[in-house]
Amino acid sequence: MELAWSDEFNVDGQLNSSYWSRVTQGGSDWNNTASDREDLVQVQNGNLSLYGVYDGSKYLTGAIESVGKKEFTSGQVQIRARMDMADGAWPALWMLGTVGGWPGCGEFDLVEHLNYSGRIHQTVHSEYTHGNTTPNDPDRNVRTTVDVTQYHIYSLEWDENAVTFMVDGNT
Repeated sequence: MELAWSDEFNVDGQLNSSYWSRVTQGGSDWNNTASDREDLVQVQNGNLSLYGVYDGSKYLTGAIESVGKKEFTSGQVQIRARMDMADGAWPALWMLGTVGGWPGCGEFDLVEHLNYSGRIHQTVHSEYTHGNTTPNDPDRNVRTTVDVTQYHIYSLEWDENAVTFMVDGNT
């Protein structure tokens, strides 16, 4: 399956503004610690680094989004990433649909990692998966044990019939 799009983060110090915007603080669980501090989002040596810090009174995190910049309805998405482990940390790399509100618009979590757990989650969120009372019909969450402190390729292949999650090419 063909890659839907890519960004290799190959220009030091800059996000590709045709793909990405910085996320600023909001009221949702996913953005309530987001900050536009320059030092929390860095591009260097082909890597995007997002940092979290405690500023003495609250936690702040770097975050980016592609809202209004890239859309696709099928293909392959790969993210090469590693994460640090920390109490309260919840790094997540995910894609959100653009039509309607959540969960109807759909969401694919390529990887979510909680605290010090050795397990990652790859999940589909939709009206069907959240309104369905029959467990695992279809299975909406894949849990895999990986060493998140090492680089892995988290990916998903998506077409009109199926969504397949992978870590390092393995389903």
